[in-house]
Amino acid sequence: MARPVLDAMDMDTLTKGRYVQLLARGYSPKDVFKALSKGTDMEKERLRKEFDYWREHN
Repeated sequence: MARPVLDAMDMDTLTKGRYVQLLARGYSPKDVFKALSKGTDMEKERLRKEFDYWREHN
């Protein structure tokens, strides 16, 4: 059975607990990034840098 696609989200609502929960449910960091890119109008390169920074420091 496939995982459902993540709903759009933004960096402001992503918490460490939520991120760990998503990983535990079998979602990859790539899946989370795709959901973030759907939830923001930020350019992908800038979003990637912010997401990588967030992952390193949380």
